[in-house]
Amino acid sequence: MRQILDEATDPWGIKVNRVELKNIIPPKEIQNAMEKQMKAERERREAILRAEGEKRSAILAAEGEKESAILRADAKKQEQILEAQGRAEAILTVQRATAEGIRLINESMPSDAVIKLKSLEAFAAAADGRATKIIIRPRSRALPRWQPAWSRASRARPRTPDHRPNLHRPAPGPARVFGKKERTHMNFPFLKKNKPAPTPEAPAAPRAPFPFAAPAQDEPVPAIPSMRTCWISCTKYDAAPDQVDTQALTDAMLAAMQRGLRGEAGGLPMLPAYLAPHGHITAPKDKRVAVIDAGGTNFRVATVHYEFGQPILEDERTLPMPGSEQDADWMDFIRLAADALEPLLDRVTQIGVCFSYPAENTPELDAKVLGMTKEVQLTGWEDHLVGADLAEELERRGCTKLPIVVINDTPATYLSGSTTIANNYANGFAGLVNGTGTNTCCLLPVRAIEKLGRDADGEMLVNLESGSFTDVPQSAFDKALDAASAAPGAYRFEKMTSGRYLGELSRLALIAAANGGLFAPETADKLCALDTLSAADADAFGADPDCGAIAALAAAADADRKTAAMVIQGVFGRAAKAIVANIAAIVFLTDGAKNRYRPMVVAVDGSLFRYSTLLRPAVSEELEAFLVQKHQRYCVCKPVPNASAIGTAAASLLQG
Repeated sequence: MRQILDEATDPWGIKVNRVELKNIIPPKEIQNAMEKQMKAERERREAILRAEGEKRSAILAAEGEKESAILRADAKKQEQILEAQGRAEAILTVQRATAEGIRLINESMPSDAVIKLKSLEAFAAAADGRATKIIIRPRSRALPRWQPAWSRASRARPRTPDHRPNLHRPAPGPARVFGKKERTHMNFPFLKKNKPAPTPEAPAAPRAPFPFAAPAQDEPVPAIPSMRTCWISCTKYDAAPDQVDTQALTDAMLAAMQRGLRGEAGGLPMLPAYLAPHGHITAPKDKRVAVIDAGGTNFRVATVHYEFGQPILEDERTLPMPGSEQDADWMDFIRLAADALEPLLDRVTQIGVCFSYPAENTPELDAKVLGMTKEVQLTGWEDHLVGADLAEELERRGCTKLPIVVINDTPATYLSGSTTIANNYANGFAGLVNGTGTNTCCLLPVRAIEKLGRDADGEMLVNLESGSFTDVPQSAFDKALDAASAAPGAYRFEKMTSGRYLGELSRLALIAAANGGLFAPETADKLCALDTLSAADADAFGADPDCGAIAALAAAADADRKTAAMVIQGVFGRAAKAIVANIAAIVFLTDGAKNRYRPMVVAVDGSLFRYSTLLRPAVSEELEAFLVQKHQRYCVCKPVPNASAIGTAAASLLQG
């Protein structure tokens, strides 16, 4: 272009250095093509956005319908449960009153005259009203004195068909021949059958007194001690369930919680978790958390991600917890955690650690170890931060650096409930762990945690460390177990209620019952030689004495097995009352659970409570008797599968 311009301007002595094109008008055909291209692009974008919007709308509608169906089903289920419980309680109340009335009558030894008078009163009550009455004449020929005179006169006449009044026939002719099954006034030959003559019946054996028949054998039947006898036997050891005052224990735990929030001596630890739940988790699919669950018995590892608001667990593995089977060092625990995480790090975006032991959380969601419980022998933990030590070990191995969140198992259980259970069904949540150990968690206003010194809005999860509560009513068995434990005098509440100790408490109670003469001599000798008893076996045997869970009682008499079951039920009954006192103290601390139709939901984790056939029903029964009937507070315990892993993943995702 410059050459062409120079040729044109040289004759004129002009040099053109720059040319600007300000307006180019392409041909009409090109303009039309460009407009069609831009229109097509706009239409393409419009179609894509519309399709994405319809897709998202359909997904949200489906999720809404799904949650609505779940909520309706939960509400209907709870309504039916509450109605059934109400009907059952009404029936039980009526039957108890009836039984008490019968007992009082039997104790008073009424005379025949009193019984006759009461029967007359009952007849008068039955005759009152306008309804049709059907009166059945007694078999005796003697007439009661209250029968009318005309009836007595009519009965005095000879008893023949001619003298029987017949109100349904116009004439009193012979209607029936007594002693024969044949009508004389109406004959149907086709209904007659030739029946064989009846065989004379053998005389009936004399009936045994109601309700029990006399034993056929001559030897004496072994007597089964009553539940009251077993309780009286346990009373001298302060081990009867009735010796646990649920109200007094609730008040003591509530006071300890309040002192702990103020940071005063003698209170529960009340450890802030620096976390607050925000409802259901809606994390994208590419967010995946590697989770470690360091429990009292097992060390679990898994990956967790969310699809449509529901947690999905993968890559699950279970190993023994270091120190649960043999002594171990703190670095053994850290190395095991790094070994378990290393193969997963290329597939996850975050790491969550559920540490089921006393630990003080930091605002950065790390945790400083305060001690080891549940009889786990792990040394060298003093002044160590779980997350920092794990990050250092992973960095030493050259692994990808990922954010790490450390949380206690009880806040994790709370989060598992609050992020998976519909909030319009529950009126508040709490967390309970009842497995190898026992602990609880609740949500409190930040201002209520006075020891933080924060005058701020908002709420925060608080790990109560309720297993460390020591002001519990100890039985002789509790004291013996406490003295033989790794930490005498500490964690008495946990030693009274958790799976690590309930088996041993049951064993001690059985030995005391054997020494007290409640069993046959050979059974007592076998029980006194019993070395160990797990909580799972004690629970199974207490619910079903014929299950064979306790080998020492496999060949025992039926009476001895039932007696042993009642002794074990007493141990688990005490634990149930203590657990309910803990839950009740949380209810009164948070001033919740006032709505009958939207109860407080206690999300529960722990193998003991989840699989128990003895403890779990006892807790439900005591909740109904103490919280619902006495205080009109409504609370349900709902086990959440894989609660520790789900809650730990939720905590990691809440932190981004």
